[in-house]
Amino acid sequence: MTATLPKSERLCSKHKIDALFANGDSYRFGGFTVKFLRIHTNDNDENNVGMRKNLPLPKMLISVPKRYQKKAVDRNRTKRLIREVYRKHKTEYLAESNIDALAIIYASSKVPDYAFVEECLLKLFTKIK
Repeated sequence: MTATLPKSERLCSKHKIDALFANGDSYRFGGFTVKFLRIHTNDNDENNVGMRKNLPLPKMLISVPKRYQKKAVDRNRTKRLIREVYRKHKTEYLAESNIDALAIIYASSKVPDYAFVEECLLKLFTKIK
């Protein structure tokens, strides 16, 4: 599978975003908050046994609030780093999970470096797996 981030994997639907923030679970680590909404499948259903391996990748959303990082340059850099880490590691951590929607929120005034973003997000991805 190629390590790209097409439009089909981005969370754009207002309805799904509202459902994610209203009903989703969340974990925090190192200034990052990951909210996720799982696909509810019936484990006893015989038709769903083989479908678990063919689940699509979750639709994702990235948010860096202006409240914490005032400069647009810093917010854009942080979002770019988060997208890069997600793009590189999505197949190994989220390919066979039953997650429908995922929001990654960075709420810190400090502009992170790549190693910090990768360390924090990989820990959070293993938690939600």
